[in-house]
Formats: sequence, structure tokens, C-alpha cells
Amino acid sequence: MRLKEVALTLYFQPLDALRISVSGDYSYNWRKQDQFVSNVFYNNITRSIVGEVKQKTLRFTGRISYNITPDLTVQYYGQPYITRPLYANFAYVTSPLAKNIKDRFYVFNSSQVSFNNGQYFIDENSDGTPDYSFSKPDFNFVQFRSNLVVRWEYRAGSELYLVWSQSNTPDVASDLDSPLTKSLLNNAFAEHARNIFLVKWTYRFLR
Repeated sequence: MRLKEVALTLYFQPLDALRISVSGDYSYNWRKQDQFVSNVFYNNITRSIVGEVKQKTLRFTGRISYNITPDLTVQYYGQPYITRPLYANFAYVTSPLAKNIKDRFYVFNSSQVSFNNGQYFIDENSDGTPDYSFSKPDFNFVQFRSNLVVRWEYRAGSELYLVWSQSNTPDVASDLDSPLTKSLLNNAFAEHARNIFLVKWTYRFLR
């Protein structure tokens, strides 16, 4: 496994009562030939197909905290997020407990693998006819999440919370050709979001 990550966070506090932070994070995660793809049936044997994965993830996070008064505060959190795992170098498991990781799999060569219309076709015995197939495992996942919280301590120990939570997860699994940033900006805010509103009230009877 290999992980590379770059992150940057900026803080801005123009007033004692107002604090703003904006951050960006990009990570690249590579895993060896041990990521499960599919189970297929061949010659009365179940083949566990695995592959190498290269996964790119990009997220931006914004936070705002404003104390209108000592008893009344507003907080906001928002995060557009995208991750895209791409699979390659397919193989099937031969000896999962082998000490050397290379001995655990049989790796298909290029002449054994073909691709058409979202399906990989495997000619395991190299006779020119595909023996089995599995769906392309690559996908694109985009999501935008946000929370807005208003807290009012209307008397000592007694509080009122107003919460607005929003989540948008568009169906963009097949958007694999667009750059990460373009796919994120084009899709994170494009569809109707799921909104949740919550009111919480507490009252302290004892002084």
C-alpha cells in the first residue's frame, strides 16, 4: 500500500467573535493486487477476481463560527467530496495464504483480457473464446454535506438548537473521464439535496 497526501488549511479571524477556516485535501492511494473485484464460476470452480487499485480523493472543507452574543452562536460546516478508484492488472486468487504476495495470484496477461460495453471478458485458457466476464469495477463518487447550527442559551443552563443538515449524493459513478475538480464542481451541487431540520430544546428547572 502506498499513500500520498497533500493538505492545506487557511484560518481567518477578522473579529474576536468570527472565525473562518477553509481547507483542501488531495490524496492518492495505491494498493497492490489484493482488492476484491468479483466472484465468477469457471470449470466448477469459483474464481475470486482481484485487482490493483489507484484511488484519487479530493475534498474541500469550510467552517464558520460566529458568536453573535455570548449566548447566541451560529456554526456552519460544508464539504464537497469526490473519490475515484480505478482498477487494473486483474488476477484471480490461487493461494491466499502464500508467504510471498506474488504467489497468491495468477495475473492475467494482456491477451487474456478484453473489454467491451462495461464488461471485462477473460479468456483464461487462451483458446480465443471468453470463458467468463465481470463488470468494470471503476467508479466515481461525489457528495456534498453541510450543517448549519444555531445555538441560543436563552437562560442559564437552558438551550435551544436549530439545525439544518443537507446531503447531496448524485449518481455520477460513470463519470470517469472528467478531471476530479471538474467532476466535483459540476455534480456536487447539481441535484436535489436531502434536507433534515432539527429542533432541540432543553430547560433547566434547578437554579
